[in-house]
Amino acid sequence: MNNPEVGKIIYSEEAIRQRVKDLAEEITVDHYPRYQKAVSKNQRYILILVGVLNGSVVFLADLARAVNDAFSRRCGHEVGFVAWDAVSVSTRGKNNEQQKLRWLLDPKMSLFGRDVVAVEDIVHTGKTAQEVMSRLRVQSPASLKLCTLLDRVSEQKAICADYVGFEFKGNAWVIGYGLDTNKGFYRGLRYIAVYNHSGC
Repeated sequence: MNNPEVGKIIYSEEAIRQRVKDLAEEITVDHYPRYQKAVSKNQRYILILVGVLNGSVVFLADLARAVNDAFSRRCGHEVGFVAWDAVSVSTRGKNNEQQKLRWLLDPKMSLFGRDVVAVEDIVHTGKTAQEVMSRLRVQSPASLKLCTLLDRVSEQKAICADYVGFEFKGNAWVIGYGLDTNKGFYRGLRYIAVYNHSGC
């Protein structure tokens, strides 16, 4: 029996898997010259992916492995310099009301002098992503980029992502692949679908 809360599938498991590989290739193409420059100076290179909890966890894990694979192919050997960390912020109060952004967790790794890619599950207005980027920039990374799985199309954005998985139009609430109902449900779906609030 179908779950009435899970609506139309917008992005299939296969579509997501392929797009993650594509994004990993884009990130690797941009950062590989920086890796080569570091190696030529006998410097250790580290690329840090910083996921925004909790929604980005699934995407972050898959993306980090895909970036590691893409770098390994270019280098001709297995690499270990693709690291990941996380930040956590909240814009919701006890009754799920919108409130001022609260910072709950900073990265444990030092970002100073490193190439950093912030990883979001979805960017709506871009205000939260902008705050995250500003906070990370304080640590003076060598470079700082923003990657999002979903980018909700909007006329006004506080910030534009450097790497976008899918441009998402409309106001539908979506769940799956890390995205939830604001109560933690449906994050484990392998695809992304419309959430039917009313259950019908």
